[in-house]
Amino acid sequence: MLAHEHNKFKKELSQRRAPVFNELCKLLPEPNEAFKNEAPKNRGISAQVVRDNMRQIPIGLDDIHGVIKQLERTFPRTVLADLGFTPTMEMGADEDDNGDDEDVRPRIPGSVFNWLAWNRGAAVFVYRDAAGRTVSLRVHKKHIKTGYIMPFIPKHEVSDTVLVVEGEYKALAVLEYGRFPIALNGLGSFTGVHFPELTASIKSLSSPTAVVYLVLDHEFKFKWAGGNGNTGPVQTLELGFMLQDAGFDVRIGLLPYEYRKEGPDGWKVDWDDARSKGMTGADVAKVLDAAVVPAHFIEALRDELKIEISRRAPLIRSANFAKTILKPTGENNV
Repeated sequence: MLAHEHNKFKKELSQRRAPVFNELCKLLPEPNEAFKNEAPKNRGISAQVVRDNMRQIPIGLDDIHGVIKQLERTFPRTVLADLGFTPTMEMGADEDDNGDDEDVRPRIPGSVFNWLAWNRGAAVFVYRDAAGRTVSLRVHKKHIKTGYIMPFIPKHEVSDTVLVVEGEYKALAVLEYGRFPIALNGLGSFTGVHFPELTASIKSLSSPTAVVYLVLDHEFKFKWAGGNGNTGPVQTLELGFMLQDAGFDVRIGLLPYEYRKEGPDGWKVDWDDARSKGMTGADVAKVLDAAVVPAHFIEALRDELKIEISRRAPLIRSANFAKTILKPTGENNV
């Protein structure tokens, strides 16, 4: 199955599953106290924000079966089976999936049930539409095998400032600053087949004069110097230009380097860790004030990141990028 056909299939399946997810969310408990008081605190996220945006999968397999039984009071078992909510005999470990297998033929039977079973006790993010209905659930970095990848929007508010971040926990941290984010669960997915889903989400939250701010993870990995892996700065720049190509007024901001976390693989600044280290609302305002149009993003980077941009710049897919950054010969201007 081709990628675009697979994506269309997943989207249609997601729309059919949405009413069941809405009921399932009502049956799941809030994350337990240990989770609310420890993990989110370490990420700078309050228990209230967790209660509003997360639920927990039951720990016991019998309890999961019990939840499915309760769903059968609202939906015929044949419908639940058709949508993957009932168990099958083929519960495989491949339900731990990040949604990158776009060329693999989807397998519906038991896929949602298997995902619940393999993630027993895990906290899940609640994906809602503009009307507040739950349309999907997601464990951190673990998609349902046949699930449709969509942006995470914890609060639907039309604004002059649309803030795009990387990951659901980052979005919850942004809420603590009184701002309303769109979170991407996999940056590469949204410069590819899921880009139209992102543009639709941005339009739904944008006022006529809105500015779209990309404030993604600010990081450097030593492996990039060896040419390994997709680099964050290149993907950020590419997404910025793609959104500009699509007609949006785009700015790219960098989280303060002073809040970085260093490790053996490199360094990183992200929203939730920086908040837990004391990043203030005033710091956030400065990030947005200093944000630049995509054409000037390279100038704002640290030297080690400029090098990675220069190595991979010709691979960026954008008409505006080709006009403003690349010379006619293809040699880049960094």
